[in-house]
Amino acid sequence: MGPLHGSTEETKRTLQILLSFKSRRDLYLPPIADEDPTALGYAVRFDGIAQIKLEDLLLARRVRPLSLAGWRIFGSFARVLIARSTDGEVRLRSLRSGGA
Repeated sequence: MGPLHGSTEETKRTLQILLSFKSRRDLYLPPIADEDPTALGYAVRFDGIAQIKLEDLLLARRVRPLSLAGWRIFGSFARVLIARSTDGEVRLRSLRSGGA
């Protein structure tokens, strides 16, 4: 997705959706200092599985750190994505633990 600008109805709807934190695919990030002074924030879309080889990760350079609030929001979002389970999985785990 990318930076969010202006006060159009589309931008307002996008912000409303992102700030409700109900989406498992989209995440709001606050504005990044010195990046785009006109941005109200950033919309991030997790649209599939992403992988990085360890040797590439070791070459990566941090451009900007997340604030404490941003890190907690991202951590919460990641836990929802990683730990989510389907109804079928819930039934399977209930059977294995002696439940219904």
